[in-house]
Amino acid sequence: MKIKDGQVHFSYRDHRTKKMARSRYAIADFERQILRHLPLPKQQSMRYYPSQLARLNQARLSQGQAEYQTPSLPDWQAVMAKYGLTLHCMICEELVAEEKRRLKLDVIRQNRH
Repeated sequence: MKIKDGQVHFSYRDHRTKKMARSRYAIADFERQILRHLPLPKQQSMRYYPSQLARLNQARLSQGQAEYQTPSLPDWQAVMAKYGLTLHCMICEELVAEEKRRLKLDVIRQNRH
């Protein structure tokens, strides 16, 4: 695994072909993929469910249950907002302050003309 140009490059074994494969994702997308593969605490999970989804839904319907809906995962910003957490980056704050100074200078220049 390596990170290059803002992307995570990695190898994995494809369970369908039983061969090694290579892939790459943007860092945020890679995190999302990793989280999709983690089971919830105390929950049974079905590995490789997309290939078994038809059978799962058939079993659920026979028991009077609704079809399975793939849950959407929140991004890290949503999780932080949910718990009232904030993230302060000295670099980003400096960039924001620099941009504000630049905007003020632009306003001053426009007012002079």
